[in-house]
Amino acid sequence: MAFTDTQQVSPFDIPGQLLAGPGADWRWNNLGYWPGASCYASACQQLALLHADVLSLQSQQRLLELACGYGAGLELWQRAFGITDYHALELRQQCVDHLVNRQGVPAARVSQRSFALCKGTPPWQGWFDAVICVDAAYHAPSVADFADTLTQALAPGGAAAFSTLLKAHSAEPFWHQQLRRMAGIPDASLVTEADLRQTLAARGLEVMSVQYLEHAVFKGFSDWVSQRHDMLDWRQRTSLSWLKVLATARWCRYLSQRPLLRYGLVHAVRVEA
Repeated sequence: MAFTDTQQVSPFDIPGQLLAGPGADWRWNNLGYWPGASCYASACQQLALLHADVLSLQSQQRLLELACGYGAGLELWQRAFGITDYHALELRQQCVDHLVNRQGVPAARVSQRSFALCKGTPPWQGWFDAVICVDAAYHAPSVADFADTLTQALAPGGAAAFSTLLKAHSAEPFWHQQLRRMAGIPDASLVTEADLRQTLAARGLEVMSVQYLEHAVFKGFSDWVSQRHDMLDWRQRTSLSWLKVLATARWCRYLSQRPLLRYGLVHAVRVEA
């Protein structure tokens, strides 16, 4: 979730170094799961680990990470779970370049493309036992596009864990629609839980559980940004990338007090063919 103030600043470009702080792992880019977390990187890792726990991730599984960013998650799956058969999808060229040139991920394991895989059949269709998408599914063009991606990627019986924003109510105020669009969240990607379940079911995906995490996500991120803001110099505070983070944090603070949106961790399984 990230706001953009000009066309020159992408809603998907997050100032990781400013958020994480000196010496921390700047590659993480999510809102974080904050209970017990001491810093941004640890909160981001905790949120990622919740996804792995939902899947009971095992070393022998074939894993796809959607919107993998700069690869902190990919490193975690390998280090903590012994995953060796993995693939990653990421839209941003600079992230793909970092993965291949700096992190040593084989180029054949990284696809630069959007969530809308239904517009072109991937070479690994129906291959994966597990799909993980941390804090990014709401940036898909639509829930249907994201569901199509899961169906295409998962083998029958395979499972997905993804975190997304869900409407708390079917109605949404007009001013909030405009705010959400500024954050790069398309109208068709934001639905109620009932609509999410229906869309996934129509594509052969059964929702096993939805865990709501907003109380552990929104306020913690907002508090951390406030803390980091006080540590930055005036040039960093007034940069467009940091102003974008500030806007996101203020929205998260608002949502922690007025639940227009919920933050759900979804576990879904592709029904056996």
